[in-house]
Amino acid sequence: MLTRQEILGADDLQLDEHAVPEWGGTVYLRALTSAEREQLEGRVRQGTVVEGLREQLVAAAVVDVSGRALFTPADVPALAEKNGAVMDRLATAILRLSGMGAQAVEEAEKNSAAAPSGDLGSASP
Repeated sequence: MLTRQEILGADDLQLDEHAVPEWGGTVYLRALTSAEREQLEGRVRQGTVVEGLREQLVAAAVVDVSGRALFTPADVPALAEKNGAVMDRLATAILRLSGMGAQAVEEAEKNSAAAPSGDLGSASP
C-alpha cells in the first residue's frame, strides 16, 4: 500500500510530446493539475469561462522536457495571434491528458461570449 509521502511525492503529471508542423517542431504538453482542472470545470459549470480559453490552456500546459512552463499568463494575448487550428489541437490534447473530453472546450465556447476576463491560474507546473 502506498504511503502519504509516496503519493504526494509521485510525479504524476503526464508529459506528452506533440508535433506542431506549423511551428516546425514538437512541444511537450502536461496534464492540468487537479486545481487547474477544478478551476476550469467550475468556470464551465458557472458559465464564466473567459475568452481565450485555448490560449490559457496552452500557456498553462506547454512545458519544457523537465515540466517547467514555457509561457506565463502574460503570453496569452500573443498566443491568441497564433494559428487557431494549432491552438485547438493543443487544447484538445491538453484536455485529453487531463482526463477531460474535448466537449469541455465546446461547452466553454458556448459560455464564453458574455464571460468576464481572467486567467486559468498559474502557468507553472
